Amino acid sequence: MLKRIVIAVTVLAAVLSAGIYGYIKLSQKHKIDSVNNYINASLTKYTKDYKVEGIENKGGYYLAVVDIDDVDLPAVWFNFGTAYDTFGLIMRAPRKNLMIKFNIRRTTKVCLILDDFGYKMGGNYKMFLKLKKLNITASILPKLRYSSKIDRQLRAAGFFTELHLPLQPLRWPYVNPGKGTIFVADDTATILRKFKEDINSVGPVSAVNNHEGSGFTEYRAGMRVLLKEIYGRGLFFIDSRTTAKTVVPEVAEKLGYTILARKVFIDGPRHFKRAYERLKKLFAIAKKNGYAIGIGHITNKYTLQTLLKLNENIQKYDVSFVTPSTLYKLKKIGIIE
Repeated sequence: MLKRIVIAVTVLAAVLSAGIYGYIKLSQKHKIDSVNNYINASLTKYTKDYKVEGIENKGGYYLAVVDIDDVDLPAVWFNFGTAYDTFGLIMRAPRKNLMIKFNIRRTTKVCLILDDFGYKMGGNYKMFLKLKKLNITASILPKLRYSSKIDRQLRAAGFFTELHLPLQPLRWPYVNPGKGTIFVADDTATILRKFKEDINSVGPVSAVNNHEGSGFTEYRAGMRVLLKEIYGRGLFFIDSRTTAKTVVPEVAEKLGYTILARKVFIDGPRHFKRAYERLKKLFAIAKKNGYAIGIGHITNKYTLQTLLKLNENIQKYDVSFVTPSTLYKLKKIGIIE
């Protein structure tokens, strides 16, 4: 009799244990499915090109591993997470007890900027509106007839816009950058006043690059004042590198700011083939370094003709065309140097 009771208790214990184990396993699967659904619902707001490789219960929290293209990472990184470990590319999600580790798929990134918008809204400007696939940035001069109108129209159409800030060139006064120019002789108050007037005449741009400026970008004190104002407004600076002696990188590093810099001027003088050759050079640098920035001018018809041909055959170049904002955020995260 006792033996039967022992056997019965043993069987009952085994059944209960299996049931509890099964319940726990089912409960864990349900929780992991819930986490997976949450990740998918959250990340698809910013990109569709990602893959959840796995989710692991680490005891006190869940760790998800996600594959993602580096060009898509900034949108997720800066809009979705709440805390970051940039060294390990681990992000704490808003959901309690969830960490996401990113496996980064590297892409070749090309950033194209066209300067000198603001003079006209016909001709080359209408050609430019056809180039949406290339993610080209419009750099707009201040205080011109169409400065603010162009900024409003392009931002509404999904283009990235920035202020093309006139700064003193080395050859001043023989080279005149135009209205709103900031000079080496300007004191701090004048620099800040002119910058405010210039940016207000364009609109809510996202970045600033220099128009001319070979003299001013060699001037440490002035660049320090200017960069502090730019970054204090939540913007960032792109050095057009109109002089080999630019002090912008040095000043920015001391202030703790991340900057971008032009690598190739893409304008083709006298023939579109020159612009095509310079674009090929830009692509080669991007493939070697991971990214590169090229600057041209909306006023150059050969550059526009070359970009139109590029736009028609975009799939054959195997590069990602990105905005300066994407590169800036990737540099801040530490994805690109």
